[in-house]
Amino acid sequence: MALQSVTNKATRIKVKAIGKLRAPRGETPKNIVASFDEDVEVNGEEEKSSANPDSHKTLTKPSLDVDIPGYRPDIRNGIWYVSEVDLEFIACGTGILGTGGGGPSYLAYLVALGALRKGGKESMRIVSPESLKDDNLICFGSWYGAPSVSGERTSAGTEIPAAIDALNKILGVKDFQALLADEIGGGNG
Repeated sequence: MALQSVTNKATRIKVKAIGKLRAPRGETPKNIVASFDEDVEVNGEEEKSSANPDSHKTLTKPSLDVDIPGYRPDIRNGIWYVSEVDLEFIACGTGILGTGGGGPSYLAYLVALGALRKGGKESMRIVSPESLKDDNLICFGSWYGAPSVSGERTSAGTEIPAAIDALNKILGVKDFQALLADEIGGGNG
C-alpha cells in the first residue's frame, strides 16, 4: 500500500500468517522447550516436546498473570505509582473512552512501557491537580492532527519530550513540577 503522507515513495506491507508455529526439524536446541506437540529430532536423537508452561507470557501483556478483580493500583499519600499493569489498563481505556479520537493507543503504550522499564519502579506517578502548588510549573504536550499519519510513520517516542525540552530552553525553564495530559483519546491518553 502506498503511503500518501510520505514523500520518499514509502510502502507499507502487511503479512498475516495463519497456522501452527513450528520450528524446523533438527534446528531446536536441546535447552529450549519446543512449543509444539510432536516428536522432534535433536542432534540425531528423537525427543518428545512438551508445551512451555510460560508460553502465554508476553513482554507487552503484564496483566496475564494478574487477578484482575482483585488488582489494586499502588496509591500512597495521594500519589499513584504507575505499574506495567496500570499502563496496559490505561492504554486499553484510552482506546475505548477516546471514541476513536487520538488514533490507536498501542504505540504510545509501548513507548510508555519502555520508559517505565528504563526509569524503574515508581518512576511514573500520577498526582491530583489539588496536590500541586499555585506557583508550580506544569507542561503539556500532545499529538495534534490526523492520527492516521502516526500509523504510517511510527514515532520514535521522543518527539513530545523533545518539544517540551526545546520550548523550556527557549523560555529559560530549568525545572517543572508536572506534565498535564490534555486529552484521553488514543495515543495522547
